[in-house]
Amino acid sequence: MKKMCKILVAILFALVLAYPVMAKDSNVDISLYSVTRFSVGELAKYSSWSLGGGIAAEGTFSFFPLLGISGRAEFAPMIGLHADIKSWMNAAFTAGLYLNLPLGKTFILRPELGYGVQLHIVDSTNKNLAGIFADQIVQFSGTVKIAPKPLQAKGFSFDVAPLYTLLTEKTAVLHYLGFRLGLSYQL
Repeated sequence: MKKMCKILVAILFALVLAYPVMAKDSNVDISLYSVTRFSVGELAKYSSWSLGGGIAAEGTFSFFPLLGISGRAEFAPMIGLHADIKSWMNAAFTAGLYLNLPLGKTFILRPELGYGVQLHIVDSTNKNLAGIFADQIVQFSGTVKIAPKPLQAKGFSFDVAPLYTLLTEKTAVLHYLGFRLGLSYQL
């Protein structure tokens, strides 16, 4: 399983690095969005939810416009903290692959799988909880893009995406459920 994960990560990052060469005449979107996540299971013992923001770059390939790649950076403080925790900030960085599935002229469905790292900066009275931690994350989302004019044209679109985040720690697997709301501009 570890070998398969390494191969998938290598393919993903090779596509991200090769994108500028392979993407002549392709669509590129820049997005700004808010992100809200609710802690599920074990994670809910330490914090109940987070509210933050993010930026993304997404692009499709001219030779296969149904496939796209994305890069995301998200920042969000955790809210509803355990009594021992004074503050908790998360910063997540992911690269992903998505399918571009048109639903008419002004709607697109984009199921996406992202992989990356999440940094936790925790200030706590409990020394075992305090510090800076880095964990792997896997993110699944289903973005719906809604545009006032046909999506093939340059311009703005409104994005809504439910999300599921799986976070692997040394001793536990943690979960978030949430959503993203934002605006994209197609260059």
